Amino acid sequence: MALFESTPYQMFPCPLSATVTNSVSPETAGRVFFKGTYWPARFYTLRPQTLVRPGQSVNIIGRDGITLLIVPRSIRQVTSTTDRPNLQISSVRPA
Repeated sequence: MALFESTPYQMFPCPLSATVTNSVSPETAGRVFFKGTYWPARFYTLRPQTLVRPGQSVNIIGRDGITLLIVPRSIRQVTSTTDRPNLQISSVRPA
């Protein structure tokens, strides 16, 4: 086994709740607070104009290394950088 072997995403069987502490956008990973610890986080899949701000709740659906893969809890939470929320979330099924 190589020291820096790449591992695939790990998808969770059910979503977990976290709170955004540093804004997350498609271009920039942010941070979330989950189970008493701050974690790096990025969107699992969203269109480019999506932004989630600090204090908003998100669902964690998986991880990529130590980075949590998140999606907004609802379309109402999404802030569009073009003032038109446009959300595309692919369905996640447990493995």
